[in-house]
Amino acid sequence: MIFEYMENKDKGTLKAGMSREDVRILFKSKIYEFKKTPLCELTTDAFYDIYIHAHYDQKTNKLEGIEIYQPNHLIYKNDVVLLERDLKVLLTELDNKKMLYELDCYGINFEKGKIGVYVPHIDESCPECASVYVDLSTDGSLLIKKN
Repeated sequence: MIFEYMENKDKGTLKAGMSREDVRILFKSKIYEFKKTPLCELTTDAFYDIYIHAHYDQKTNKLEGIEIYQPNHLIYKNDVVLLERDLKVLLTELDNKKMLYELDCYGINFEKGKIGVYVPHIDESCPECASVYVDLSTDGSLLIKKN
């Protein structure tokens, strides 16, 4: 699947506040529910067939974030693809396009942590971007461009 990050919270297909049932209908995939941590009261939906996790607000049970795994793609500003890429190549592209980001021991953060690219083994010679978490709780949305 190809997702595009939209700054406008109302323009995308996936947005904060969607019900769990609406998200499940949209993805049309087998669901496995699990608790992200032992302290969680609600479960996360894992759509293993399409490599997506949907996270829900612990109080309202409404969508608050989406975690996207390879082989999916997430297109960010200026047509930068954040998944299925070598970290060094992605950082070069971000620098060339003068895009703001923060790099830490887990990966890359955009929009003050609103979008996080997880890079396991970041300290190795050829680290690869494994997943992207998009926090939809305050603003922004995701447009599904291709199924």
